[in-house]
Amino acid sequence: MKTGLSMYSLVELYRDKASTAQFLQQAKKWNLEGVELLDYFWQDLDKELPQVIALTQELGLEVYSYSIGNNFVSSDPAQRQSQVDKIREAVEIAKKLNAKVIRVFSGDASGEENVAFDEALSWIVEGLKAGAALAEKAGITLALENHGLFAGKAQQVAQVIGAVGSPALAATLDTGNFLLVGENPTEAVRQLADKAALIHFKDFKAVGSEVTQRVYKATTGQGYQGTIIGQGDVDLPTIVSILHDRGYNGYLSIEFEGPGDPLASVEASINYVNETIAKVKGA
Repeated sequence: MKTGLSMYSLVELYRDKASTAQFLQQAKKWNLEGVELLDYFWQDLDKELPQVIALTQELGLEVYSYSIGNNFVSSDPAQRQSQVDKIREAVEIAKKLNAKVIRVFSGDASGEENVAFDEALSWIVEGLKAGAALAEKAGITLALENHGLFAGKAQQVAQVIGAVGSPALAATLDTGNFLLVGENPTEAVRQLADKAALIHFKDFKAVGSEVTQRVYKATTGQGYQGTIIGQGDVDLPTIVSILHDRGYNGYLSIEFEGPGDPLASVEASINYVNETIAKVKGA
């Protein structure tokens, strides 16, 4: 396993800016080997992408994942097709970045009232089947993140992957997101470790109603706030041990989503992850 960093960890610095090149330079200062880039941050794709490709080569940084935001939960076939087209574009971008994994979502109801899970599931499976076929031709793996209500739980992720039935669809395991659907992250990772193509290494802590900054509300009603990796409620050392034992040899992609100084918090998170990986490998 290696320590990686999602650009989303610095969203508070880079939101609404053409900043991917700046992020790469910062990652190199932290002596990272790989990074996760997101479609969210492009301001001018045609202009920025060639610069970013050149800079990753110059800095010797691996783009281990390209992450997109997509949503197949819509009763409109044209809208769902637009999300397949989004994956098609992502595959082309990932090829240029030499990224072998694309993080994808199932999506959530948005403006769709009374959408039953079974109906949403059929749309999600239909869309990801089409997307996985595109990815497979390019030698790329789509990695479905446990995110939202329709694929937030471990069983839901496994169900979608099984229904799609493609070697080009695996899982992104977000260690913090499981808390938001009332699941134990350690047990959820244990269930899905064999399907993992990417790990979003995130930490959350339960907070009271008096805390309001960057708080995520779980389906249980409990509020969670992001923390420096290793300072929250997620049993990350055990999760790393599980992944190690299951043969996961990819990146632990740090995704810091807490308040405070993002640069200092990410640096502390990187140190923690480096130390945790070293301990597990040395055990």
